[in-house]
Amino acid sequence: MDWNYLLGTPELADIVGRLNGDGHLQLRFNKHGNPDKYLVSFYSKDINEINDMIKKFKDLFNVGYCLYPDNRKTKRYKLFFTDKNLVLFLSKIGVVVGSKSNNPHLVPEWIFNGNNEVKGAFLKGLFDTEGSIFCEKYNNRWRICINQQKIENEKENAHMYLEQIRKMLADFGVKSSQVRSSPSHFNIRKTGVKTIEVKIRIEKTSFRNFYKHIGFDNIYKQNRLITALNGYVAK
Repeated sequence: MDWNYLLGTPELADIVGRLNGDGHLQLRFNKHGNPDKYLVSFYSKDINEINDMIKKFKDLFNVGYCLYPDNRKTKRYKLFFTDKNLVLFLSKIGVVVGSKSNNPHLVPEWIFNGNNEVKGAFLKGLFDTEGSIFCEKYNNRWRICINQQKIENEKENAHMYLEQIRKMLADFGVKSSQVRSSPSHFNIRKTGVKTIEVKIRIEKTSFRNFYKHIGFDNIYKQNRLITALNGYVAK
């Protein structure tokens, strides 16, 4: 299947944003150079978010899927797409293969240099899955935030990536903080590798432009954004 005609479309940019946010792409080749493991996965506690992903993939790629409920701790849903050609295509257009915290990556060039419709779709997909919106209890100040965990050796790449996100937000009149890494927010894996948190925040003064040009498809986050714009404090 040839999906190259989708390049440069906001619909495909939205998918890339979601997968590079909270999705996962697995692709492994055997000794003969042939793919022997290929999978797109997406986990969520929100069935509406899962159904939205199913619809997006069906409309764009017309591929089958597998959906499993996971009740081991808190209920969540595990969505899988196992089409080899789709995985190869997604890896080619800039979806990160493997662990996003381990592997360096930037915004795909066709998105970063695309028109505002393409950029806005990518940002919506990214913030829908990876972003958070909250009200700080100690000062009742609203924030929209992107936090990323990155292995310490790839800290520079994380800064470059989030600087790209800042530039794209600025194209819509959305101001964000400088990229920061917090020394107090880190994790030591069982392997001994240290991961650090790298983040940017959007101030409430830019919420209206964010709402107008980007927004959330996630109903919970969109409602919180509207609450913030209406001047209410989150409960």
